[in-house]
Amino acid sequence: MRSVILLALFCLLGCSSSFTEKLDEIQTKEPSYHWKAAIHYPASTNSLGKFENRLHELEKEYPGLLPYAFGLYAASNQSLETFLEKIKEAENSREKRDRYFPYHYATSPYSLDEFRKRLRTDLSDKNIKVRLNSGDDKAYFAASQHDVPTFLTRYKEIQEAFPKSEIMWGLYAYSNNSLR
Repeated sequence: MRSVILLALFCLLGCSSSFTEKLDEIQTKEPSYHWKAAIHYPASTNSLGKFENRLHELEKEYPGLLPYAFGLYAASNQSLETFLEKIKEAENSREKRDRYFPYHYATSPYSLDEFRKRLRTDLSDKNIKVRLNSGDDKAYFAASQHDVPTFLTRYKEIQEAFPKSEIMWGLYAYSNNSLR
């Protein structure tokens, strides 16, 4: 019981959970690692320290990955072993996808078949502006734990809040963090 209280107190004092708080935090820090890794921090439920530890853990184990992959892994709660196994599984599949496909799949809670099925989901919505069926956004949806209506609602919410920050739209919709 005591550890639960201490954990709750720690989170009240130091955990930023909203997407915009984490965005402010990472922009203030000016990290030394690649921006394509850093940009995933706002979607993470991890503290900045844990996010950075996970970046370094993956870099030590698999230094040749793209910065984007480091960010996806660090933002996730996937074990390193599972993440690397799923990358190999995706790379060995016959399906040709964009170069980020294995990394989105590796952070998802789904089997490869389920992930592929989610990738084929039509995300069209007349109330949402451009980009929604782009490769990145579809991959964010496929890896997310959200159903289509929830993902679309979150996508529209971020689009209205940050109309010029297209790079954040799919990332926020994918995340489990609140906007503010």
